[in-house]
Amino acid sequence: MCDICQSFPCLPRCPNFDNYKSVGRCANCGDVIYSCYEFYTDKEKNLFCTEECAIDFYGIKNAD
Repeated sequence: MCDICQSFPCLPRCPNFDNYKSVGRCANCGDVIYSCYEFYTDKEKNLFCTEECAIDFYGIKNAD
């Protein structure tokens, strides 16, 4: 939540609004990814909200 406007994402009139622009949705879980978040991409330009989502998307498992 923003300290200035008390909203998430920020309201359009808030000075922090540019920090919370949506860059897309996670290819695995569908969550909205905001520009202020750390996110992951692959060679096909899919976006992932976490490393775990990228791993799940491609079905990667630990070898036992």
